[in-house]
This record gives sequence, C-alpha cells and structure tokens, in this order.
Amino acid sequence: MKRRVVVTGMGAVTPIGNTVEEFWNGIKTGKVGIGPITKFDTTDYKVKLAAEVKDFVGKERMDFKAAKRMELFSQYAVAAAKEAFAGKSVMVLQSSGDAHYIQTENGTLGSMAAMIGLENVYTNDQSSMVQLDYEQALDYDPDIVMCVGAEDAEGHKELMEKAFAENPEYWNSIPAIAEGRVLYLPVSYVSTAGINVIDGINDLIGTVADFYGIEVETISVDEEEESEEATGEDASEENASDEAEESTAETK
Repeated sequence: MKRRVVVTGMGAVTPIGNTVEEFWNGIKTGKVGIGPITKFDTTDYKVKLAAEVKDFVGKERMDFKAAKRMELFSQYAVAAAKEAFAGKSVMVLQSSGDAHYIQTENGTLGSMAAMIGLENVYTNDQSSMVQLDYEQALDYDPDIVMCVGAEDAEGHKELMEKAFAENPEYWNSIPAIAEGRVLYLPVSYVSTAGINVIDGINDLIGTVADFYGIEVETISVDEEEESEEATGEDASEENASDEAEESTAETK
C-alpha cells in the first residue's frame, strides 16, 4: 500500500533565503550560504565559517513586541511557521466541566496561535474569552480546533471526546470536529507568562506542524545554552591540545 503525502504548507528561514520563494531561487541559482561567522567572536575557535541566516529582521515578520521577547532562534521558527500556516484558521475552545468558551486573539492560547499565523475564526477586541455561542459557532469553519482546559492533554481529550459523543448531532455539525481536526493541549496553555510563553510557542509550532505533516525543528533556550557550553568546552580542549603539541614540538 502506497503512502500518500500531501504538502499543506511551506515556510523557510535559511542561509540562502528567508522565505520559500527566496530559498527556492537560491537553490536554482546555486547561491552559497556559507560565509564568515558574524554572530559571535570566533577568536578562540578554529572554525571561522558557517551557514548563518542573513538579513533577517524579526519585527518585519511578526509583532514587534513579540519579537523583542524572543530569542533569535524562536523568531526564525515563528517566521517560518507563519509562512507555512498562512491562510489556515483556528477555533480555540477552552472548557471547564460542561461550560465551553471560545478564546479570541487576546487569550493566552489565542495570541500564541495568532503569532504563528493561524487566523482566529472569532474576533472580539473587548475580551480574551467569551462563552461559546452554540448557534453562532455553527457558522465557523476552522481548519483546526484547539481544545484546552484544566486538565493535562490526555485528560482533557477524554473529557472533550465524551462531550462530543453526548451531543454528536451538534458537535459533528462543525466539520473540523466531525473530521477529527482537533488538537488537545495541556493546561499550561490556559495561563502562562514570561519565558514559558516562548517555550509554549515553540511547542505549539511543533504540535501544529505534526498535525499538518510539516517537519519543523525548534530548540529550547536550555538546549541552546547547553550546546554553546559544549562547543566552548570542545574549543577549550582543542586549544589546550594544540598548545601541548606546540610545546612538545618546541622542546624537541
């Protein structure tokens, strides 16, 4: 049985282009992305060349305030995700027991979804969350429904699937729910702040990308720091080894 693959979106931030179009043109023209390292001082390193992302301006690809709060690697991920998810819509459904609410772009998860390029089917500048209008919701046709509540992801999934099963006539009238285009997210997306927002965005990018079959790789701040520390240690060991070899050669 052959596996069918459908490309539902593409986004690119690369050393040879910061959009899909630029990246593809770079490939066609044989553009070289390798050059001198500019992001940090290479004085104590043997390696002086790398394939860095160039001419990337975060505030031109996302909200200025959001860009200021993000590390550069997160800005790359958000910019590529926004391009890949462009034109896709979302309904953010927050539930507590039998009560269901819909988040706007002002809500925690709603704002994260907007940051990565998903268009909210419900807009309300006066509130971050309102009680779900069951009749009005039937007019929505989101590409994806994000469900979040006061449980962990699996626990909330169990509760919501039970709610869907108790009133299938209504919930199946929303195509995304009827077709299983639903993401169940952990309680951390209900209320989060500071660096947790950035980690949440990175996680959300990966979750939505997996849903759409898009391969995206992001790293956390901790992983980046560990990588830098490891690189620094390796460089120190190499320098020490070189000095020992030079000393031995001089002695001889």
